[in-house]
Amino acid sequence: SVSKLLVGTCIMQLVEKGKLDLDKDVSEYLGFNLRNPKYPNKVINLKMVMTHTASICDGQEAGVNSDKDTGYNSLNGTPEDVYIEDMLIPGRKHFVPETFSEYEPGTHYEYSNFCCGILACILERVEKVYFFDYFKVNVANRLGIKASFVSGDMDVENIGSSYYRDGSLYRSNEKFFNTSVRKRPLGNNYVGPAGGLYISMADLNKVMNCFMNDGLNLLKKETMDRMLQMTWYGDKSGSCTARGIQFEILDCFPNKRLYGHFGCAYNVRTFLFFNPIQKLGMLCYLNVGNFKVTENGITVVQEAIMKAILDEYWDDDVKMHLTFDYNGEIADLNGRKIEIKYAKEKGSGRYLDVMTLLDMFSISTQAGKTKLNEQFKDLTFLDAINLDCMDFEYNLIVDEMFKDDQLNFKKMTQRFEIEYFLKKKKNSKLIANYHTHCNYCNHAVGDIVDYVDTAYKAGYKIIGMSDHGPIPKEFVNNDLEIDNDYIAGQMNLNQFENEYLRDIEEAQKKYDGKIKVLKGIEIEYFFDHDEYYKNLKSKVDYMILGQHYMMQNGKCLDSYYHINYQNVLEYSKFVIAGVESKMFDILAHPDVFMYRYISENNKLREMDANAIKAARDIIEACIKNDVVLEFNLGGIHKGLRRNSDDIDYLYTTIKFWKIVSEYMGVKVIIGCDAHIKENLCTNEISKAKKILSDLNIKYIDNI
Repeated sequence: SVSKLLVGTCIMQLVEKGKLDLDKDVSEYLGFNLRNPKYPNKVINLKMVMTHTASICDGQEAGVNSDKDTGYNSLNGTPEDVYIEDMLIPGRKHFVPETFSEYEPGTHYEYSNFCCGILACILERVEKVYFFDYFKVNVANRLGIKASFVSGDMDVENIGSSYYRDGSLYRSNEKFFNTSVRKRPLGNNYVGPAGGLYISMADLNKVMNCFMNDGLNLLKKETMDRMLQMTWYGDKSGSCTARGIQFEILDCFPNKRLYGHFGCAYNVRTFLFFNPIQKLGMLCYLNVGNFKVTENGITVVQEAIMKAILDEYWDDDVKMHLTFDYNGEIADLNGRKIEIKYAKEKGSGRYLDVMTLLDMFSISTQAGKTKLNEQFKDLTFLDAINLDCMDFEYNLIVDEMFKDDQLNFKKMTQRFEIEYFLKKKKNSKLIANYHTHCNYCNHAVGDIVDYVDTAYKAGYKIIGMSDHGPIPKEFVNNDLEIDNDYIAGQMNLNQFENEYLRDIEEAQKKYDGKIKVLKGIEIEYFFDHDEYYKNLKSKVDYMILGQHYMMQNGKCLDSYYHINYQNVLEYSKFVIAGVESKMFDILAHPDVFMYRYISENNKLREMDANAIKAARDIIEACIKNDVVLEFNLGGIHKGLRRNSDDIDYLYTTIKFWKIVSEYMGVKVIIGCDAHIKENLCTNEISKAKKILSDLNIKYIDNI
């Protein structure tokens, strides 16, 4: 489906020439009336087709409420010359209702391969030339690349085969070559453009560099700006929350907006993504396609590749320069033109459209359309730059008011000039962090020196190592299946006494006079074993209580997944007993019981009466016993999630901390819960400080 970007390029070339108009009814180009039968009076324009909002679907695939493919899906491989109007006009031979969705055109995103095929047919009917031939002349030849939608134009030995994960063959290069899409009658070549481009990685790189450099050799700069401008946003669908013209806008890497497209077909996975301001692009071709898909809608392999590239090459020091005349029509972002849209007028002012605000700061959102509408409702420009979701440091260079007419405030204009970073630079570190893991727990990356060195270079004064401490098997019952996984997530007693403490002491010597390195552990509390905990504490500077498990009816329950309204008060008894044991200095993630909490109303992460009581009991016990509550960044690293009643973090749960804010004398500290060294200096620290500040909770820098 990376092919779709090239189809969009061809269409926009005709837009530049005035032969096509994004806002015009596509019926004028197709030569027949194209309407969703459920909305016969609603025009479907070219922009809708290029953003997958035209309400045109691919039909049904076999097994989805049907025993066979229907619509575009059923005709994709047919040798019959099926004309496109026969699929789109009710009553015609190949029309099926599944070709159109229930949604009004322009209101809902639904990915459609057929829409890309329709674009190719529009080009053919306007230009009177086959799409495949147009592409060769106006894209491939202009870039000097060997690329085609016809396999016969390529050398069979240069076509790759695809495979299953076990290494067995899925489709050979000969089969790819021999199943090439054939030409249909002019104006009806809807099969192939959506995902049939043959191109090498080297030549695809030339295409990407064209997109990344203002459309070089293919499109005008203003055309490329228009294609990259956010044209649709909404509730998240797979990896896509926002789209430009034929481009996906990827937002699953915070503050790192990428433009491009994913591809998935024939057991092959591909992607092409770039950022034109960073001048950073990435391509990937995997000839094994059935990898596990993450919650972001990307395979684990693709996500790992993208993250590694972004971590290595994204420049957080690139300064964004934005100028904008309020009431004007165009904003300039580092030379990129953004068409400004306004929402309804309110009083004497005009309010910026949501997508305009997001584009001005080169961010998207994971929150979804409903939350966006609520959060951005009736916002002026100055309101927008203080939103929580806009994560940047800014410097307002110019803020001048001009009036054309003293009596007409609707003509009032305001000019802004702003420089900002997409990543905050201030408050991105702490004085001390006591919650730091390392490779002894078997699920953190890096040794003790890696973390100490990172903390020292980041300007920390104190770094406390606190990997998961050893719990003997008999504490949790030797017969439990969970034992092996549980024990695997921590060091054993021998490692603790003879290796872990030794390695911390070596780091203390190496960094003596540079940063204070403390010995600590994070560990669960189980009843009737106080002598064991006393022995551990005698060997360290401090201990963190991290109650990841509890015992109930002879079973060891995971507090991340098995706490609900029926057992949450039992869980709080474990925590409180640990706090009252006088063994612990810090209570880690005190609200972690809300991670997958099911309330009495059977709602996910709803804080019901039992959860509130558990929270208050834990908070009051910490105050009474002088134990510090940790505002844990581990959950913030995982990002926002939609709960039953609102959007919140998995943990830290804001509702819990609102309860904390009601108490006097509570001690709070921010803990990185670092499992990779980069966790010690991330934007999440700034987010935590802001959340606590907004709740009027003062935190201590060290214990």
